[in-house]
Amino acid sequence: MNVNRCHPNLARVLALGLAGILTAPAIAEESAKKRPPNVVLIVTDDAGWADFGFNGCPDYATPNMDRIAKEGVKFSDGYVSAPVCSPSRAGLLTGRYQTSFGHEFNIVGHRTQGLPLDQKLISDRFHDLGYATGAFGKWHLGGGKGHQPFERGFDVSYGFITGSRDYLAETGDKAKDNDRAWRRNGTPEVEHEYATDAIRRESVDFIAKHADRPFFVYAAFNCPHSPMQAKPGYEKLVGKLPDRRRTTIAAMMRSQDEAVGAILAELKERKLEGETLVWLLNDNGAGTYAPFNNGPWRGNKGSLWEGGVRVAFAARWPGVIPAGSTYKHPAISLDIAASSLAAGGAKPDERLDGVNLLPHLKTGDDARAGGALFWHYANVGAIRQGDWKLLLLDDQPAALYQLAEDPSEKTNRLSGGGEKAAELAARYREWNKKTVPALWRGDSPKMAETMRRLHQP
Repeated sequence: MNVNRCHPNLARVLALGLAGILTAPAIAEESAKKRPPNVVLIVTDDAGWADFGFNGCPDYATPNMDRIAKEGVKFSDGYVSAPVCSPSRAGLLTGRYQTSFGHEFNIVGHRTQGLPLDQKLISDRFHDLGYATGAFGKWHLGGGKGHQPFERGFDVSYGFITGSRDYLAETGDKAKDNDRAWRRNGTPEVEHEYATDAIRRESVDFIAKHADRPFFVYAAFNCPHSPMQAKPGYEKLVGKLPDRRRTTIAAMMRSQDEAVGAILAELKERKLEGETLVWLLNDNGAGTYAPFNNGPWRGNKGSLWEGGVRVAFAARWPGVIPAGSTYKHPAISLDIAASSLAAGGAKPDERLDGVNLLPHLKTGDDARAGGALFWHYANVGAIRQGDWKLLLLDDQPAALYQLAEDPSEKTNRLSGGGEKAAELAARYREWNKKTVPALWRGDSPKMAETMRRLHQP
């Protein structure tokens, strides 16, 4: 058709139409570039800092989890906000110090205790941004009315509300009629697969079904938390280690690594690697009931020594996070919410206690220069500012460490560092004014006494 010989208005319409057809691919491409990134948050449970290859695990391999660090960043000084499971996850999913809303201890009454309903979770915020949201695996944040994951901003949830459960399939009434039952959006189901495999399956399926829109996946594995149950046949695959229980850990972590590999493979299959921010985090220090490897750190799960709160921590976002980098400044699990929401286009929220790490991962500078990290658990407190860490018992300075020179916290410098200790103590007490009374107490009625014993310098 000769457009110039048509009616002037028709010619103009046709010309605009042709221009639209010619530019449509460019517009679509530009629109795709502006799509907010997907976010996948992978959490492991009770492993030691050195139970991961990227932190030097000496006796078994974790190649898929290592890929996240190799293709992204490893946090050498990565922390969680609590030394036990439930409060650590409460801080992680809110981006706030959990002591500011009373979630200080592990949940033991799953139907009567839970993360307060007035707290907004990262899932709620992503849901408001138009993301598809899914939670799979361990919850441990309450199972009463209003507290389950499908009621806390997750479109889809499949998992269990307790802090632990058997990895092997259960049958009969035991499979459906207890707090450890698997639940899909609150409805009990019988699960026939090994627990780690079930969480892998559900996470991968969710990615496949929502690949056409931004999504947030919370893959909360219970591995390698007790009970120590390897997938049948897997102990033979990893070989016999000197400690029989260590062989079981290796076999459990093999299943865990395969699950991470399946998630990464699905992202690759859907051509979503460059559009997805992946976080890998362990929820607290090494459990004390099995020979986990906590590396050089003093203490374990349940303490505010480095070994209780310093964890395996890595992230990957090709094209944004420099591959093979190490972030050598303090970072904490609370930063995951602030960083992920900033990437997703959320407005800055001063209620979040974390900081957006992403710009600093490119430059390698300190995201909280002059700032500090804080912990409060029972009658014990801690603050890290720069390379200095102060431990407080019953609100009084008990030990001062210079972590750059003494990462294993062997030399207490309190007697010669009174000025630094006083400075850090004052800063801790100011922060601790925001701590509210615990909504429930810990597992032990002698918690304070136990914590004093654990934290003797």
